[in-house]
Amino acid sequence: MIHLIKLGLFIIVLLSFIPFNLYGEEPAVFQSPDLLSGIYDQYSNNRLNASMSGRGNTGISISGGVESAWYNPALLREDIKNFYLELMVKDNTREFNKLADQTYQSPYPITFVGMNFNTKSKYRYALSYSLANSIQYYSFDRNLYGTGDLFYDPTYLNHQLTLTGSYELTDKYSFGLNTLLNFHQFIEYRNEGKADRLNFIKPVFRFQPGFLYKGDYISIGSSVTIPTKATFKESYVNFETTFPTIVRSGISFRYNDFLCAFDADYSRYSEQDSNFKDQLVLKTGMEMRRNIYSLKCGYMYIPSIFKGIYEVPDFSDPTHSEFHHSFYDNIPTLGVIKNADMNVVTLGTTIKPTKDVELNLCVMRDVNSRFNYTQLISSVKFNLSIFDKLKKEK
Repeated sequence: MIHLIKLGLFIIVLLSFIPFNLYGEEPAVFQSPDLLSGIYDQYSNNRLNASMSGRGNTGISISGGVESAWYNPALLREDIKNFYLELMVKDNTREFNKLADQTYQSPYPITFVGMNFNTKSKYRYALSYSLANSIQYYSFDRNLYGTGDLFYDPTYLNHQLTLTGSYELTDKYSFGLNTLLNFHQFIEYRNEGKADRLNFIKPVFRFQPGFLYKGDYISIGSSVTIPTKATFKESYVNFETTFPTIVRSGISFRYNDFLCAFDADYSRYSEQDSNFKDQLVLKTGMEMRRNIYSLKCGYMYIPSIFKGIYEVPDFSDPTHSEFHHSFYDNIPTLGVIKNADMNVVTLGTTIKPTKDVELNLCVMRDVNSRFNYTQLISSVKFNLSIFDKLKKEK
C-alpha cells in the first residue's frame, strides 16, 4: 500500500513538469502584431452606427447616410447634407488568456464623425473618420530587479478614414464604393524581453464595393471588403499580416411602421492565420416606429475564431545580458485562449424631435457574462442646411 502511495505521488510530481501541450496541438504562432490579431476582435471591434446597433447591428440593406455607408457604400442615398457624430462607452472585460488575470479596456469615447454631401444628382459622396478598433491591455508590468518596475498599457487603435461614393442606378438599385485608409496605431507595444516604450503607426489602403436592392417591402444589400497584406516592421517587431476578406449581406422587411432585418457577416480569418477559423456572425433585429421615436431590439451571435495555446513572442536579447537574470525567468512562453463565443442582445431607440435632427441611443450586452462585454452608443445627426435657414431668418 505504501509503495502504491509513493508511486502515485511520483506520478503527480512528474505530471506537474509536463509542458502545456497537454492542451492539444503545438502552440500557435500568430502572424500579426499583438492586439491586432483577429482573436482580439471580439472585444476591439467597435459596433458603429447607434441606429443599426440598436436592432442587433443589422441594416446592411437599409439605406441611410454616411453612418450606414460605413457598412455598405450603396446605402448612401440621402439627398441632404448631414453631419453625424457618435460617442461610445465600452466596459472593461476580462482578458481571453487563461494564464493571466488582467483586463481589456477602451477609454476612447469618440468613435465616428462623418458628413455626406448634397450633390443633387444620382451620384452621392460622403467622408468619415471612425475608430474601427480600440483595445488597451490593462496592464503590463514587469519587475526589473534593482532598477524599479516596468508598467505599460499596451494599446491598439484602428483609425479609419472612409471616402464613400455611390450611384443610384434606378429607384431600386444602387452601387457604391468605399475607399478605406486605415492607420493602425500601437502605443507602448507589448514587447516581452525589452524595456523600451515602442510606438508606431502603419497606414493600409483597402476597398469595399457594395450594392443595394430597395423594394417596396423587401430590400437586399451586400458589401465586400477586399483582403490586403501589410508588413509591420518597426525595430525588433516584424510581421507580414493579411487583413482578411469581409462579406456582409442582409435582407430587411418593412411593412408600415414595422421593420425587421437579418444580416450575416462572414470574415475569412484563415487568410490572416492558418490557426484561425473563419467567422460567421449572425444578426437579427426589429424596429417599431411611433411618431417622433422608434423602439428597437436585436440579437447577435459572434463565434470565436481560435481556442487553445499560443506562443508568446519573446524579443529578449539572445545573450540575456540586458537585465537581471530573474527578469527573463518571469517572461511567459505560452498563453491559453479560452472560448470567447458571444451572444449579444441589444436595445435601442431613435428620436426625431424635428425633421432635421435625429438622436440615437443603444446598449449592447453579452448575455454569456463570460467577459462582461457591454457597449453603450449614442449619436446625433442633423441637417447642415438648418444653419442656412437660421442665417436667412436673421
